[in-house]
This record gives sequence, structure tokens and C-alpha cells, in this order.
Amino acid sequence: EREGTIEALSQEAAVSALTLPQATRAEALGGAAVALDDDPGLAWLTPAASSAGESSVTLGGRRGWFGEVTGQGLLGMPVAGGALAAGLAWYDAGSAALTAADGTERTMVLQQDLLVLVAYGWAPGEGMRAGGGVKVLRSSLGGGTAVTAVAADGGFRIALPAGFAAGALVRNAGPAYRYGDDAVRLPTELRTGIGWNGAPPLEGAAADRVGAVVEVAYPLVTRTSAVEGGVEYRWRGLLAVRVGGSADRDGTSMTAGFGLALGPLRADYAARFGGPTGLPQAISLTFALGRRPGSVAA
Repeated sequence: EREGTIEALSQEAAVSALTLPQATRAEALGGAAVALDDDPGLAWLTPAASSAGESSVTLGGRRGWFGEVTGQGLLGMPVAGGALAAGLAWYDAGSAALTAADGTERTMVLQQDLLVLVAYGWAPGEGMRAGGGVKVLRSSLGGGTAVTAVAADGGFRIALPAGFAAGALVRNAGPAYRYGDDAVRLPTELRTGIGWNGAPPLEGAAADRVGAVVEVAYPLVTRTSAVEGGVEYRWRGLLAVRVGGSADRDGTSMTAGFGLALGPLRADYAARFGGPTGLPQAISLTFALGRRPGSVAA
């Protein structure tokens, strides 16, 4: 009965930062992530990606249509036969100037969030990866109302024959958080997807790779499914070009991006066209400690 009211929108915004951190590569592929591999930044979206067991640092940011900014940093390192990922993300929706009836003006901070992630992944068997993670969010709305929420992620990825892979994930599971006198459910969702990666059937392209992913998301609060997916092409392991999209009951949006790998450094860019925010842009830099980061393996 609260749907569509200002209070309901405020409750939703209070934990929106749980869904804001993104892996730029996955963002360019419509948001699909559970079947992807070889990308340290994926730990924000699926903890099974942490199990690659390689040290890396990923820094990224997004900018929305209205100037809202998300920044994030992620550190990955081998620990006890698996891999640990620790991340920090922050969100700033900016401020607004308010004018009272008596003509006085004041500036109000709209929303500021801080999100901490700790995830651990391991390989339970040949071709398998599993992982779990915990996120703690502190959100401040309007410079007054503050909300603390704790959410957990858990998922797995399994390699299949002929270059295919499949994965599944539970994201943002946890107890309801308090908003004033109300107990509000977290934006928990179930996800499953499949991907493929192989050599393109083109002459002279044996060193190139093409991949495709598709994923279905089912939010437990709204109970409306969404489909996400995309295709990427890697040229000689140096340059990756990506296109994708997503569709749900609110409409469709298209995504595009690219990645450039130079030695241990990789840069990724993504943009989303359409949807309520229009053209949010994301960029990230990944530095692999000890090896060159992979860029487009699916």
C-alpha cells in the first residue's frame, strides 16, 4: 500500500547503494555477471569470481545523468587456498537548495552512502568456483535519516564442455532493515546465467576470442523478472569491444563499452543508453600484481 508514495521511495533509496557497485565489463554486457570469468572486479557482483586467486587492485567510478557519483575500490589477494576480496564504495547524490516560506535558503545533502564488502571464493572442484560475501551499508538521507543494513551474497560458477559456463547467485540476502518505525526488506534477488567463450570462425582470427552471456534476475521484493546479456569480441588479447542490453517490466536499455589491456594494466569503459537515468557511464582501472589481467574470457 506504500508503493508510489514518497516514504516508499525513500525506503528504497536508503539501500540503493547495495546495487550500485558494478564491474564495468559486466555493465557493458547488460549487467550479466554470474557466468563471467577472469575479471577481478566481478567480486562486487558475484563472490565466486574472487576464487581466481590472483592479487589485483581495481578502482572504478560511475556518473549518472543528474550528476550523482559512485566511486569504488577493490583489493583481491590469495588467502588459504582461495582468494579474499575487500572493497569500499561510496555514493553521493549531491545537494539541493531549499527555500522556506520566509525566503530563507538552506542547502540539503540528498543522499550519501558508504558500503564495505568482504568476499571469499574458492575452487571446490575441477572447473568449479564458489564464493560468499558480506556487505555493510551506512546510508544518510537528507542529512538526517540514517540507515544501516547488512546483506550477504553467495554463488557458484561451473565450466561446461565446448567453452560454455553456467552460474547462479543469491544477492543482497539478509534481515529487514529499520527505516523509522518500519521494517523494510532488502532488495534480495536470485540470478542465474550461462556464457560461452571461444575462437571466432574467421580466417586469421585464431588469436581472437568472442564471448556471449545471458542472465535472468528475479527480485524477491517486486517479483518481476529481468533479462540481461551481451556479446564481446577481444582482438589479440589487447582490445575488447562489448555490446549488450537488459529488459524488464519498466522497459529496455542498451549498453556498450570497451576494454584495453596494456601489460598489467587494464582500462574498461561502459555506458547504458535508455532507462530512467539515461546514459550512466562507468570506468575502471585494474592492475594485476604478478600477471596481466584477462579481459574478456566468458
